[in-house]
Amino acid sequence: MNKLFTSLIIVLTIQMIFDPLSSITINEGLKRNPIHYLSITIDGDPTDWPKLPPLHPPVSIDGYISDWYTEYYWRSEDRITRDVVTNYSKGIHVFNVSGDNKFLHYKGEFVWFDALNDTRLDVSFADLIEMRVTSNETHLLMLVRVRGKIPVGIVGQNSLLLSILIDTDMNWFNGNYTTIDKYTNVSIYAPWDYQVILDLANPNIVNLKRLCGSPLIDIRNSEYASVSTLNSCFAVNGEKGVVELAIYWRDIGVEKPWNVSNVRLYLLTFIGNGTGVPVNVGDGSAVIDVISNYDTATEVSDNVIDYWLDIGFNTVPEPVSYNFYVLDRYGLTLAWSDLSNDQRTDYVPEESFDLDILTFYLHFDLINNRLYFLIHLKGNAGVDRRISPIIAIAIDDTPTNCTDNQNYRSSFDMPGYNTETELGTPIGMDTSRSCNWFRLIWIVGTNSTGDITYWVAVHGLYILYNDTSVTANYHFIEGYVPLDVIDPYLYEKIFRVEVATFAYTLTWVDNQEPYKVLDIPGPNLYDCIAPYPTWGNGTVVIDNKVYATYGEVYYDEYWIDAFNTNKYVVNLDVKLYYVSYDNDQYIELGEYVWVEANLTTFNYATREYKPLPNRTLKVYFISIDYSRGYYIGSNTTDEFGYFYLYVGELADKIPSGTYRLLVVYEPVGNDQLIYPRVEFWSSETYNVANRPFMVSVNEPIYVPLIALISILVILLLKRYYDNHS
Repeated sequence: MNKLFTSLIIVLTIQMIFDPLSSITINEGLKRNPIHYLSITIDGDPTDWPKLPPLHPPVSIDGYISDWYTEYYWRSEDRITRDVVTNYSKGIHVFNVSGDNKFLHYKGEFVWFDALNDTRLDVSFADLIEMRVTSNETHLLMLVRVRGKIPVGIVGQNSLLLSILIDTDMNWFNGNYTTIDKYTNVSIYAPWDYQVILDLANPNIVNLKRLCGSPLIDIRNSEYASVSTLNSCFAVNGEKGVVELAIYWRDIGVEKPWNVSNVRLYLLTFIGNGTGVPVNVGDGSAVIDVISNYDTATEVSDNVIDYWLDIGFNTVPEPVSYNFYVLDRYGLTLAWSDLSNDQRTDYVPEESFDLDILTFYLHFDLINNRLYFLIHLKGNAGVDRRISPIIAIAIDDTPTNCTDNQNYRSSFDMPGYNTETELGTPIGMDTSRSCNWFRLIWIVGTNSTGDITYWVAVHGLYILYNDTSVTANYHFIEGYVPLDVIDPYLYEKIFRVEVATFAYTLTWVDNQEPYKVLDIPGPNLYDCIAPYPTWGNGTVVIDNKVYATYGEVYYDEYWIDAFNTNKYVVNLDVKLYYVSYDNDQYIELGEYVWVEANLTTFNYATREYKPLPNRTLKVYFISIDYSRGYYIGSNTTDEFGYFYLYVGELADKIPSGTYRLLVVYEPVGNDQLIYPRVEFWSSETYNVANRPFMVSVNEPIYVPLIALISILVILLLKRYYDNHS
């Protein structure tokens, strides 16, 4: 009995001192729910497919740019500057337009680096150095940087006047080609639908303050009527030469941002005096700087700007680049995205957008024996013009064994038409990346009967399946084939898929008859999903080092080497714990933190998760505005896939602030071919304060008082028991 009383006293004493012992759980761990199957309707509408996760961090419109991939971004590996050598060493392809004008795509961000000191006048606040573009479901987001400091809202002092011309439908039969400068027009072949005007000499503009709506941010439609709402905002950091803009999608006529697919931009700088009208700088155009493939003086010499940017967007929406996605916990829904504007353009230049792949999706429906596909094209998937897109999907179910399937072709034969494309066996490549396909899916659109019709065929040694179970709806082509015609167990395997587009003639094109693959000099492929641009001219050599392949397909070579591999799904489930001695909302000095996680992969055969042992996980804490990130430490998983990292006093390791937890699994070695990179971001935020926990004790006084009284009662009972035992 004495031991019982002693235990009670110890427990209550600990309760009094440490009450409450708090454990904050981010994620409740693995949930063994049955596999969820999508209900997909073949209508060309992607909204019944899982959403692609955004790659870009959220952007705050505040004039500070640490939430863009600039030199201020918290993670050094993601800092994208104009240093070409560094970019290529990271595997980032840089499109060198001319001179020092270049652009690239990276993790949901489009970046244009403008040539320095190419202004028509030496006005540093109007000398563009870079433009960055990303977006989310509500806004098109832009960052514009200039070489010098920007005077902001100073009465009587000129400043930067920005004009951003935007087209979202790529229809050159509508829109406007004039600008706010009566001496400057844009190309009649790429008119704009909306114009964003920002005059930073306006005395109502305040530095480092988020400002919204007209007239501060003036958005005009093609008839120059104001359409700006309070949903469109901007902020200026004059000291840093920075302008951030959030343009509300509906203010520029976009009702369904997931369907935007392409945004066409011109960017012009003028000298402004606060009226929204450019200051005259001499005869002709008043433009000071402009995004162009030439220097500014040459570009505006005829008072017409003929250079514009086309930026492809996926369904997030955000600027698209090459990436692999696993869209459910079981790996039954997959997607590969591709660089935009990397397609061949000759022979059908005005229709080549229709052949530019943005994203390719696959879904395994095991119940209904269907392999669904969804192809997102930048242009029009309809077949109402001279050509239609024709898509080839080549699948190899044994990509590590290149001696099998000897009777199968590596070239793309179009079943029923006896038309072989000029993509034969890869030349001069390692055999591990030259395997033959064992199933080839052709998706073809035709209007030979007067109706728009798509049909799909599965080709092995002969036609295995042929049907019209396909629908196209503007940017999207959707359909399915029987899974058992491909491989009923394909979903269990690591397989290779190559996706390519060709031009299918619907009328006479370049003296070639209708209803055939357009046969043109060199490879007749127009686009394929690949980590690099589809069309290029070899490799780039910098400082005597070959940094990257410049293109997947060359004019005089007839092969694709885009090794797009399905990878097993990886699940990372994380819990964060901390002990709070004062029961407040802060993690303070003297309070201890640890992280636990489970790293698993899904086993299709047993319908269970199996552990990934001996893999390294890295732990970070990221400020909620993404301006700061701190590496905390790493550890490896044990034989059960369990991970533990004792952080200790977190408040002694990072500054005061509000943070999210980030845990990363980065596959290395052979794992890169089998498993994707996985990030876990906590939905919870954590407040860290660099102060001792006793400073902010705020628990009710009666809590320790009750504990003290309980101890006294126990002592009295013990005394009574001792006297009567």
